[in-house]
Amino acid sequence: MRLRVLTDAGRLSVPFTTGILVGIGESFVERAESILAIRKTHKAFGHIQEVIVQNFRAKDDTAMRDVDDAALDEFLAAIAVSRLILGPGMRIQRRRTWCRSTSAAHCSRRE
Repeated sequence: MRLRVLTDAGRLSVPFTTGILVGIGESFVERAESILAIRKTHKAFGHIQEVIVQNFRAKDDTAMRDVDDAALDEFLAAIAVSRLILGPGMRIQRRRTWCRSTSAAHCSRRE
């Protein structure tokens, strides 16, 4: 479904931001395949403005509260692979989630 949305946006020349969430059960290969699919769609239509690589962080008051947070080495590897696959012309933003709270008032972002 995500790839269809990316493709449809490209066909309509709609600028698009997309990304991957690291640590929700996917393998290293599956993450690389997702990045390759993003690159393929962008090469076909040139509409992807930015790719965000974000780590999964379980939130206390959600259904996935008992799932382990993404490991830092997996997160950093996903950023590196994204940079290699997408190349220097693509803006890649890393967004590391630090806090387990879903309330913005209780969570400050550190970089």
